[in-house]
Amino acid sequence: MLRIENITNELVSVYAFFASILTFEIIVMSFLTGQRRLKTLSFANPEDAIRRGDTKYCRLNPEVERLRRIVRNDVENIPTFLVTSFLYILTGPRASYFAVLMGLYTLLRILYSFAYACAFQSPTRSVLYSFGLYFVKLPMLVTVFYNCLLG
Repeated sequence: MLRIENITNELVSVYAFFASILTFEIIVMSFLTGQRRLKTLSFANPEDAIRRGDTKYCRLNPEVERLRRIVRNDVENIPTFLVTSFLYILTGPRASYFAVLMGLYTLLRILYSFAYACAFQSPTRSVLYSFGLYFVKLPMLVTVFYNCLLG
């Protein structure tokens, strides 16, 4: 059963720590995307390109696009993990086990972004993503569903 009473200070601290790291990862990747736009003079909007002197700078750049895909992937995956892990707290896990799961997923996301940024060969990203999904995110969800059904 999911219970609000299962929320402990220790679980909240673990959650806040790793949620902060994951949020920071998105912020860093967004910042790097903006910096790469400036360095390569590759802007998404004509009004931004005009500030640099010409609309010809409204163009795509492969480096910028790679960073944008990393940010988009983070925004697709990290919020769902944060919701899942918060719901998982309601099941009353041991704080040490929860910390391992949160830490593992955080590490995998950072490695995934690094592998994407460095264009590692396939299947590196797929393995990192799948490991996080099948060994962290889905087991948490199954536990939440199971506890809801017992409810």
